[in-house]
Amino acid sequence: MALTSSADLSSGTVIGNRFEIVDELGGSSALGPLYRCRDQQSGDDVSLRLLAPRLCRSEVVVEKLRSETRTASELSHKNLVRALGMGRAGTHRFVAAEWIEGNSLRQLLERKRRAGRMFSYKSVYNILAHVCNALRHLHQKMPHTLPGPGAIFVSDIGRVKLGRIGLLNALPTESLLQLSDAYALAPELRHTPAEHSPAADIYTLGILLEEMLTGRRPDEQAAEAVDALPSPLRAVISCCTDRDPGSRFADPQQLKAAFYAALQRLDQTGGPPAPPREVDDFEPSTEVSDRDAAPAASAPIVRQASPAPRQPTTGRPVEPPPRPVTDPAVPKGAENVEALLAIADGDTDQRYLVQKSGVDFGPYTMGNLKRALQKGDISGDDLLIDQETGQRVILRHYPVLTEFIRHAEHQLAAQKQQALAFESKARDRRRRTVLMTVLTVAVLLLAGGGVILALHLTKKPSVKERIVYRDRQALPTLKGIDVQWRAEPADQAKHRRLLTKRRRKRGGSASDPSEHVTRLGDATKAGGDELLSQSAVEKVMQSNFSKLTGCVQSEWRRNRALDTVEIVFGIAGTGNVKSVKVNDKNSGPFHGCIAKRMATIGFPKFDGTLTWARFSMRLKR
Repeated sequence: MALTSSADLSSGTVIGNRFEIVDELGGSSALGPLYRCRDQQSGDDVSLRLLAPRLCRSEVVVEKLRSETRTASELSHKNLVRALGMGRAGTHRFVAAEWIEGNSLRQLLERKRRAGRMFSYKSVYNILAHVCNALRHLHQKMPHTLPGPGAIFVSDIGRVKLGRIGLLNALPTESLLQLSDAYALAPELRHTPAEHSPAADIYTLGILLEEMLTGRRPDEQAAEAVDALPSPLRAVISCCTDRDPGSRFADPQQLKAAFYAALQRLDQTGGPPAPPREVDDFEPSTEVSDRDAAPAASAPIVRQASPAPRQPTTGRPVEPPPRPVTDPAVPKGAENVEALLAIADGDTDQRYLVQKSGVDFGPYTMGNLKRALQKGDISGDDLLIDQETGQRVILRHYPVLTEFIRHAEHQLAAQKQQALAFESKARDRRRRTVLMTVLTVAVLLLAGGGVILALHLTKKPSVKERIVYRDRQALPTLKGIDVQWRAEPADQAKHRRLLTKRRRKRGGSASDPSEHVTRLGDATKAGGDELLSQSAVEKVMQSNFSKLTGCVQSEWRRNRALDTVEIVFGIAGTGNVKSVKVNDKNSGPFHGCIAKRMATIGFPKFDGTLTWARFSMRLKR
C-alpha cells in the first residue's frame, strides 16, 4: 500500500516491503511515532520510527540523516542500540533499529519518582559506566548530541544501551528543542548553527547525573536538592555542566573515573557505600540477545538504600545449607513455572543484582529475576546480591527461588529435548527430501537420455563443418593445407529434409547407415529427384583430396596472397562431377586445374539430377 499518513498504519501493515507492524508504541512528537515491527527477512523484532514529515522537508536534512544513519549502522558495541538503516515508505521516511525488551531510563526515573524513591549511588554508577563506555566507542565516529534519559534503555536482564544513534546530529536546533530531553541539551547546541561535539554529550551526562541523584530535573527547581548532595558529587556535576565546553571533562572515560573516585571518597569518609569495583567494560559471558530493537529497553533499577553491612571480600560467599526451602508465598498446587512466576506479579522492588562471570547484571525486581531464570539468561549457579540486606548467595540456595529454579530448569531441559527431537525430525525430512530430489533428477536424466537417444537413432547423420583432411607435405614455405568440409547449400538441405519426410511416410528407414543416397524417385517426373548423401560425398573426397593439392601449390607460387580456396561442385546422377566453381570463378588456369582433377573422381550413382557439395582449403604459412 502507498503510505501517505501515519494514520494508514495498523497492525499487520508492512513498511518498506520488509517491516511488519506488530504494535504502535507512540513516541516523541518531535521525532515521529514509534512502532514495534517484525523484520520479515530475519524474523526478529525491530524498532521503527516513522520520522515526522516536517523533519524531512529539507533535502539537506534528509541527506544528512541518511549519511549519519549509514555511519551508525557500521558501529557495533554491546552498550549501543544497533542501527539498521533508513528507508522510505510512500511519502514518509523511517529509521529502523535494534529492539530491546525493557524500559527507557526516562520510564524508570518516572517510576521511581511516583514511588518516592531514588536510585542508589551504586545504581547511578552502573548506568553511567555503561553509557560512558557506549559514548567512548561512538565518539570515534560521531557525537551523540543528546544522550539523555529518553535515549538510554535498560533491558530486562540489566544491559544498559544508548539509542538514537546518528538520528539527532542531523536535526535542526528547533527540532532538538522539542524533544522531551531538551532540558539537558548543551548551551552551544541551542544556537544556530549548532556546535555538535563530544563536549556537548558530557554536558548532557552531567544533567543526567543530577536527575538520577536528586530525582528532579534542573528545570524543576532542583538547586536545593543538588546543594544537598555530598561535595565530591557536586564537583563532578559542576565540571560536566560548565558553560565552557573546554572546561568540561575531556572524554566520557574521564567522567566515569571522576565519579568513581568521588564515590570512593564518600566511602572512606563514612558516606554512602562505594560502587562495585571499577570495570572498563561490562563484558558478560552471555551477551544480551541481539534482537532488532529500539527505544524501549530498561532493567529495573535499585532504589536508594541505607548503607548495608559490608560483606567479606575474600573467600567464597557465604551459602546457606542446600536444603530445599519452598517459598512461603507459593500457593498449594503451584506445580509449574507459570504459577510460580505469577507470584511475582505486582513486585516493583528493584533490589537484586546477579553476578555472572564476575560481571554484575541488574538491578532486578523479583518478577524480572524469575523471568530471566525462566528464559535461561541467568542460571541457578550464578550469585545473587540483595542490595538492601547485603546478602550474597547462590541463586538456587535463595529460599524464595529454590522451588522456582527447580521447575524452571526442568522446563528448560524439556524444551531442549523438544528442540533436539524437532531438529532430528527436521534432519530426517531433509535427508528424505534430498533422496527424493536425487531420484527425481536421476529419472529425469534417464528419460531425457532416452529421448535424446531416440532422436539420434531416428535422425540421419548430418555432415558438420570440420577439418576432414590435412596435407603436411606442402611446399617448403607452407606448413600445410587444411581441408574443411562445408555444410550443403540451404535450399538443398531443405529439399533433403522434405524427401526424408516423404520416405518415412512410405515406410522407409531414415537411419540406415548403409545407404549413400536418398532413394525417393518421383514417378511423375522424367527422372528421379533423389540426392546423394553428404557423408557419401565426403567419404569419396577423403581419398582424393591429395589430387587437388598440386593445383593449390601451383597457384600459390603464382599468387602469394592466396590463403583460402573455396570449391563448390555438383555431382550428376551418373556419379560424374558436372560443375565446379573455385573461389566463385568457373574459368582461369587455377579453375581449369581443379576442374580437370575433380573430373577424374567417381561418385556413387543415384536416381537424381544434381547434388551439390562444397569444401574449403586453407593454406597454413
